Amino acid sequence: PSTLNYQPGTILITELFPNPAGRDKGVEFVELYNPHPTLIQLDNWKLGAKSKRRLKDLSIAPQSYLVIRTVTLRNSADTIELIASDSALIDQVSYPDPKEGKSWSRERRVVGAQEIYDFCWFWKNKVSKYPEKLCFLLLYLKS
Repeated sequence: PSTLNYQPGTILITELFPNPAGRDKGVEFVELYNPHPTLIQLDNWKLGAKSKRRLKDLSIAPQSYLVIRTVTLRNSADTIELIASDSALIDQVSYPDPKEGKSWSRERRVVGAQEIYDFCWFWKNKVSKYPEKLCFLLLYLKS
């Protein structure tokens, strides 16, 4: 079990798929990333917008991704939150009106020689070489 204090950045929301082409149920997803060298238990964490889903029997391995398909996302602009079992807000992501069949994705790049990551949000489109990007700088020091 994790001994980390649950603070913003403990787990990152890295991708949302709110508006798949066709049927949404069971196809929509939220992808989480654990940047730490420690397993993190997600029991009793909450994920979602206004009505959040309680996570049960889930953990995320060190420096690994976890896809959660049991969440319902709106097909219009919204904000998704990840709340730890101690009620701390861990991460939140706002997305504009979703484009059908595209995911809202966070891109990670190392900036310089320091442990700093530059995150850009964009609608992932495998066909386009120039995705629309909404960029911001997030300072995150690896522990």
